[in-house]
Amino acid sequence: MTPMSRAITFFCLLGLLLLPACAGELDTPAEALRLLGSSLKEGVAGEPYEEALRTAGGLRPYTHELESGKLPAGLELDGGVVRGTPTETGTFRFTVKVTDARLSSALLEYSLRVIEVPPPALDLTVPGTETRAAFTVRAGVGDARKLRGLSTRLEWDPAAFRLVEDSVESARAQVIMFSHAEEGWLQVDLAVTGRPLDGSGDLFRFRLEPLEAARPGLEANTLFLAEGAAGESFSSTRSGARVPARRSQAEERADTEEQPESPETETETEEER
Repeated sequence: MTPMSRAITFFCLLGLLLLPACAGELDTPAEALRLLGSSLKEGVAGEPYEEALRTAGGLRPYTHELESGKLPAGLELDGGVVRGTPTETGTFRFTVKVTDARLSSALLEYSLRVIEVPPPALDLTVPGTETRAAFTVRAGVGDARKLRGLSTRLEWDPAAFRLVEDSVESARAQVIMFSHAEEGWLQVDLAVTGRPLDGSGDLFRFRLEPLEAARPGLEANTLFLAEGAAGESFSSTRSGARVPARRSQAEERADTEEQPESPETETETEEER
C-alpha cells in the first residue's frame, strides 16, 4: 500500500468514527427560545432613549415585532432595540414577539415608564453628629441637565454657628461666583462659563464654626437655570439638624407695635379720668 493509499484509508476511518458523535450533537434539543426581563429602564421625556431586549435560546438570527399594546410616542422597536426620544409621559405596556431561524416564537409583555425631566437638587454635606470644631460644608448638584447657573440662600442657626471669614470658594473651574453673608445665612450666585453642567458635581464650599457643641443643620432655597426644556426650577433642601425658623424684620416690628402699655401708663390714664 502506497503512502497516499494509507492516508486516504486513515481519513476515511476517522470520518466513520466521528460521524456518530456529530449526529448525536445535531440531535441534541436546542435551548427554548425566550425573552428575558419584562421591566425596561425608565425614560425621560425629551431625552434620547435606547434599551436592548434580552433574548435567549433558539437559533439566530432573531426577528422582533410589536404584538400588542403601544410604545410611547417617539420610540420604536428596531431590531430588538427600543430607541428614540419619547415625547409623552406615563407608564406604557406592550407585548413583543420574537421569532428565530427555526420559526419558533415567544411572547413577553413589557412595562416602560417615561417621566418628566427631574429638577436638579442641591446636595449639602455636613457632619452627621455633634461637633465642637470648625468644619467644611460642601455644596454640589445632582441630576443636572445643561445647568447654566444657580442662585441659592443657605441658612443655619446663628445661635450655634457662624461663618468662617473668607472661607467661601468655588469647587470647580469655569464658573463665576458671587457670595454675600450675614448672621445665620449665606447667599451664593453662580454661573457656569464653559460647557453646561450635566449629571452631578461639586459647586462650592465654605466653613462653619460652632459657638457651642451642636449638631450642624442647613436649609437651602435654590433657583436653578438651565438650557433647553429644563429651563428654570426651584428646590428646597435640608441637611442635618432642623434649622430654627427665622423671624423677619416686619414680624419683629409688628410684635413691638402690638405690645400692651405698661401698668404705670394705664394708672396715669385712670387718674387723669
